[in-house]
Amino acid sequence: MNSRLSNTAVIAAFTLHNAEEIAFLNRAELPAELVERFGLIAKVYRQDRMALATGILTAFVTVMTDARLARSGRAGRFVATAATGALAGNAVNHIMRAVLQRSYNPGVVTAPVLLWAAGRQLLRRVPHQGRRDVAVATAVGNVASVPAIVLSLWAAYSLTRQSGR
Repeated sequence: MNSRLSNTAVIAAFTLHNAEEIAFLNRAELPAELVERFGLIAKVYRQDRMALATGILTAFVTVMTDARLARSGRAGRFVATAATGALAGNAVNHIMRAVLQRSYNPGVVTAPVLLWAAGRQLLRRVPHQGRRDVAVATAVGNVASVPAIVLSLWAAYSLTRQSGR
């Protein structure tokens, strides 16, 4: 599988994963203290805004994981690997939450597909970047994913608030 096709598989899996999260968001509310810790409020963390936020996030991830970026030099490879690593981490998070809580969470059904696609992409990068660089980029991507999600929710709130929604 060439890198462009592999990247397309990652984005397709992420899009499917996001669709599941949006469709079933109301079945798993985040605890109020967690929402507040990240500076979110009820009017920001709503299903309609989550849909727009995941669209924003998907567009961002599509750009950040692009195969051309991964071939553009060391910094480009790092960014692309970090974004892909964040997707793999997201999938693992959904799976672990489901196991530990013994319940469904929006995204857990498609998480194995996302993990397979992102994990495969990460493994393809090891020969070119080395295990250490892939691991570091993956860790950075996972740390950066939380602020990215919060920022996308605030962006969605700002966009919908201005349009009167």
